[in-house]
Amino acid sequence: MLIRFEFENWMSYKGRNSFSTIATREKQHGGRLPKVNRYRVRVSPVGAIFGGNASGKTSFVAALFFMQRFVTAGVRLQSLIPVRPYVLDAENANARPSIFSVSMLIDERIYEYSFVITRTKVLRESLKEVVGKTERFLFERKEGQIDFHGTVPEASPLFIIFDGTQDNQFFLTNSVFQKRKEYFHIYNWFAETLRIVAPDSRFEDFTEYVANFGEIESDLNALLGALDTGIHRIGLIEIPMDKLSLPPETYQALEAQLKDGRMLMAPYRLTEVLVFQRKAAGITAYVLKSYHLNERNEEVEFEMDRESDGTRRVIALMPVFMQAVQSAGKVFVIDELDRSLHSIMTRELLQYFLDRCNGDTRSQILFTTHDLMLMDQDILRRDEMWVTERDKKGESTLRGVSEYVGVRYDKNLLKSYLDGAFGGVPSIRINKRKDNKEDAHA
Repeated sequence: MLIRFEFENWMSYKGRNSFSTIATREKQHGGRLPKVNRYRVRVSPVGAIFGGNASGKTSFVAALFFMQRFVTAGVRLQSLIPVRPYVLDAENANARPSIFSVSMLIDERIYEYSFVITRTKVLRESLKEVVGKTERFLFERKEGQIDFHGTVPEASPLFIIFDGTQDNQFFLTNSVFQKRKEYFHIYNWFAETLRIVAPDSRFEDFTEYVANFGEIESDLNALLGALDTGIHRIGLIEIPMDKLSLPPETYQALEAQLKDGRMLMAPYRLTEVLVFQRKAAGITAYVLKSYHLNERNEEVEFEMDRESDGTRRVIALMPVFMQAVQSAGKVFVIDELDRSLHSIMTRELLQYFLDRCNGDTRSQILFTTHDLMLMDQDILRRDEMWVTERDKKGESTLRGVSEYVGVRYDKNLLKSYLDGAFGGVPSIRINKRKDNKEDAHA
């Protein structure tokens, strides 16, 4: 689970901003909150970020994505670090470093991984474990040195690995690349647990769901029917590989990327998406199809491009919510959850997940949205709602609704938000059109 995420000097955010899923003491919807007994805390399984256009919602998601990619892939030697600092500060735009920190729950223990970087150098990097009310450094890198604080032997190969870590690389990443396992659980959290879902994502999570959980009809189709999409069912239709006429280099790339049982999605022609899976007999190809019922109650096959944007978005998102329910520990971060979706559809998807959350839940769904119908305390707790706002200087800030004074459990949050009580409302100043009579005499 993601416990806390802090960042500074990133895109439209200049100062330090903090996002937390630690639950407050309010009792509303308390029965669904995951409990971490070791630390005597409750953690929210969901987090919603509201705000106007260009207020900083996508920048928040981009910060997590940057951190994920830099940890898992790094950069080439002597390459610039693709950090995107706040540039509207004329005096310090190129001088100030950017700061990132994420606290995560792994195997019922909370760790904090932090770093300070510029475009050319990792200035600081540290990993801590939270022990009770204190913190224990596992390693601390600064000023070209590293201190393991007695957590590894003096003869550990980790000292040599650090000496070989370049200025633009993370020590944590390099240690994993050198096949050391001391910090693999942290690396794996970024690589496997944290899942970023973009607004234009297609069916990547659909293929992973099918590969990991198998049956489409028994799960996905049942939910698809409940959401009133008009689709009777969806399915993967096998296509012989020899009919695809794939170039040899494409097949070789598939061979290199596909692991046993895993699926990989790739665009095919203009209207279709192919799914490849490695089996014992070799690589198998499928195409995703939808089926509707005609007047005689007979199935009619549709290509996915004949479905509406909203229907395709639902199909892409359903496996996210189902994996969150069925697989413990995934953290899904969805940018623009409501894109192409009716408010009722968005609400039902969210409620599907929340109704299945309890004290043992370890999955989370964090999302940005323009759907103000979700700013409702019948669905979300106050500490599960956040607002981004951009000021006149172009600087974004992120603030939790529970931080505002006077926000009661029975308050109409939507009205308060639209009245500007929480900020984050677009300030639109379009000149009103002149009266027609005035136009006629102009």
